[in-house]
Amino acid sequence: MKEVRSVLFIVLLGMLFLMPAAYAQETKVQLHDTIQLDTFVAEYNGLSEYPITDYSSHSTRGDYEAYVSVIDQSNAMLIHVNQAGLISNILFMHRGELTEADRKILMSMFVCSNVAFGYPATAEDMLDLTDAFDRLNISSPEITASRLKRSDIGRDYTFLKTGNQEKKVYMILMEAVVE
Repeated sequence: MKEVRSVLFIVLLGMLFLMPAAYAQETKVQLHDTIQLDTFVAEYNGLSEYPITDYSSHSTRGDYEAYVSVIDQSNAMLIHVNQAGLISNILFMHRGELTEADRKILMSMFVCSNVAFGYPATAEDMLDLTDAFDRLNISSPEITASRLKRSDIGRDYTFLKTGNQEKKVYMILMEAVVE
């Protein structure tokens, strides 16, 4: 029995040493190398039936500008822009009951944002976007994540869904990493 525990301990210890090395190989970067805020909003609004109606409200957070981009009374994006004017991440937010109509709006925000950043809009690629959104299971109380490979720009988009069902707030963080 002691031998089994020793072996399990060594395996666990090995996993703990390998995990930081795996994470150290990824670096967070901006979502795209050339698309700035105004270009993104113009592209997004050209695609979406739920356009950004206002993004004039912003604040400085360290080296970043945070823009509140209003979609409607219940939905918004918080867009962080770095000093070079490039978008570092986006937080898709919904406040209130999460109805099927609200889920559709969040999915549209998710899909149109990805396409605005150049993700292909073919039927097959739309299935990949839908699958990535569905993996987030937006109405679930669990924290979930999904990822899209962007080999065309040399990075992966990661999505982390969190929420607070008591406060009726749902959020999806969109970031990019490179290996």
